[in-house]
Amino acid sequence: MHTFTESIHIERPRQQVWRYLVDPELAKAWVGFEQMDLIGDQPLAKGTRIQEVFRFLGKRMSMVDEVVEYQDGAHIAFRSVEAPIANEVDETLTDEDGGTRVELVMRTDDTQGFFGKLAEPVIERMFARELRQQLHRLKDLCEADAN
Repeated sequence: MHTFTESIHIERPRQQVWRYLVDPELAKAWVGFEQMDLIGDQPLAKGTRIQEVFRFLGKRMSMVDEVVEYQDGAHIAFRSVEAPIANEVDETLTDEDGGTRVELVMRTDDTQGFFGKLAEPVIERMFARELRQQLHRLKDLCEADAN
């Protein structure tokens, strides 16, 4: 299993940043997914499943994630239920210097079966870069939002 950790400071209160993590319409803008839909009628909480559609290496893919931890305004964790590469994501918010520190931790299964051993280092760099880019998009969106 591979672990990627990135964090960023956002000059907005924690509750404002939290909205961008838990509202599928806001989240898909910074995550970069084409689609994020809650499965079923229940609100986002532990046990909720989310259908996601995204592009990776030019190919359209989909996955289903399940919320495995939910602490309102502070922490949410997902694990893949159906995905091309099994993964887990933890998103944690903490107050910091009048704003919010966002930490993302992504753990992925060994990708060799999906891409092959030779591609492994390239894919690892791509995952790490994408995580950084997502956080910067989140920062830009939150800080541009006056609400």
